Amino acid sequence: MQVRYGRAGLEYKSKLLDEVVEFFGYHRMAAIRALCRPVKVGTGAPFVIGQPKEYEPEKLLVVLNAHCCCTAKRAGIHACACGAA
Repeated sequence: MQVRYGRAGLEYKSKLLDEVVEFFGYHRMAAIRALCRPVKVGTGAPFVIGQPKEYEPEKLLVVLNAHCCCTAKRAGIHACACGAA
């Protein structure tokens, strides 16, 4: 829609603004600002950001067992469910 707005004449721009105001509920000036912003081209990250989807079981078990034992000690439980304590 931004591309069409940028190429449109005055009459068509007015119609596009009316549509944006009606469909999206923008104020007229907010719609003008949104439509005049430069179009962002898909600049996705070339690498994955965030936590991995799969974890290495060995590393995960070490952390979970340590957490389980620490939680059991704080709760006053002498025998932990993981059998480590």
